[in-house]
Amino acid sequence: MECANLKSVLPKFHQHVNFATRGAKALDVVYANISSAYRVEPRPHLGYSECMSVMLIPAYRPIVRRSKLLLKQVRTWPAGAISALQVCFEQTTWITFKEAATDTVNLEEYTASVTGYISKCIDDVTVSKTIITCPNQKLWMTAEVRVLLRTRDSSFRAGDREDLRKVRAKLSRAIRKQSLRTHRGSMDTSKTLVTHGKCAVTAADVRRTLHGVNPRKAAGPDNILGHVLRECVDQLADVLTDIFNISLSCTIVPTCFKTTTTVPVPRKPTVLCLNDYRPVALTSIIMKCFERLVMRNIKTQLPPSLDPLQFMYRSNRSTDDAIATTLHLALTHLDKKGTYVRMLFIDFSSAFNTIVPQHLIGKLSLLGLNTSLCNWILDFLTGRPQSVQIGSSTSNTTTLSTGAPQGSIFSSLLFTLLTHDCAAMHSLNHIIKFADDTTVVGLINKDNESAYREEVRELVSWCKANNLYLNVDKTKQMVVDFRRTR
Repeated sequence: MECANLKSVLPKFHQHVNFATRGAKALDVVYANISSAYRVEPRPHLGYSECMSVMLIPAYRPIVRRSKLLLKQVRTWPAGAISALQVCFEQTTWITFKEAATDTVNLEEYTASVTGYISKCIDDVTVSKTIITCPNQKLWMTAEVRVLLRTRDSSFRAGDREDLRKVRAKLSRAIRKQSLRTHRGSMDTSKTLVTHGKCAVTAADVRRTLHGVNPRKAAGPDNILGHVLRECVDQLADVLTDIFNISLSCTIVPTCFKTTTTVPVPRKPTVLCLNDYRPVALTSIIMKCFERLVMRNIKTQLPPSLDPLQFMYRSNRSTDDAIATTLHLALTHLDKKGTYVRMLFIDFSSAFNTIVPQHLIGKLSLLGLNTSLCNWILDFLTGRPQSVQIGSSTSNTTTLSTGAPQGSIFSSLLFTLLTHDCAAMHSLNHIIKFADDTTVVGLINKDNESAYREEVRELVSWCKANNLYLNVDKTKQMVVDFRRTR
């Protein structure tokens, strides 16, 4: 019997087989959501099959080919450029930068001169050129991979199976090699020193942190690439250690480290309003390394039992643990007679942007963090220059003193410390958190929802007191009820 026409059920799908596949009837049909996605050709019967074979040949243009090509300015590294840069940094007398920054060591001038010099040396050994690229091109699609792809296609067309097998193996190794470069290197677990109530870092700590920099990450406003920091660790570790320790001692973060460039990236293919953009903040990679060292020190000062239902920045915990805990609480309760569960999935509006630094510092002091470190964090969160860049155009700079930069390494940690006191009041309720993703689990007995509703009211009051706003459009509630009679 002939297959039913699915056009009435799936009006946006298109059927591509336009010939009979068994006798005079088309019993084999292919639906796709793209019109003219395939070119269909009949083929002989397979074995003793009564139906003809159908060959599908892709006829649509891939998205990467349909996207408009872009002109992009890139920096290329000639042969020997890294070696020349290493020699340049080795022959540099870094102490002169410190001595030139007045007698009392002006940290702003010292840091700006060092980062400016590093950026100038990078410009001297590299060559800028304009290339044509696709906006959604994969990071691992390099010139080497393209050559191997063409070689693979040639071997396939020639019918040389042995050569095709070798080329495929080389292609897989090349893609794997380039993909690994896009991932972050292994991070060290060293501890930052704390002396006389002030934290300090060692050159060994800085070296290990620089070795873990992802070389494919975009540079910040200072134009210093992660690739340079990783390759010139031995030459830069000492001067960066000195800058970091002066910053921690003076509880001042240099302005060039706090400067942020925000690039709006579309969330969806068709942009209709400003909310369809996702702001991506580009910050200094040197500052990100500094933040990792400070974050390690913060963790050592926190009590291990702090906020047990917060699953971010906890050793051996992940989103899987948060989901498993939520399911365990709900399913264990549902095993009992006359019970059901209410889950409130909370979404905060611009959670990181609404942090009040002074309010956060008060909570950090109550948690036992030393005053010097609290003052350093306060300076990090205030007086942050920020500009917006779209293509080659850059807006005027504005200074922010609220919120935490989303390109920052430990902004999520600071948010978790801000919300550590957001805990359930009743034993039948639980608040599960992963950074700003929060779920209220209410275990209901005998239709008594008073404890759950009071918990939600208290949570709303807590949000107002901590300058957090609920996004009511994205905040959803789910009821899990397996009872037959309700």
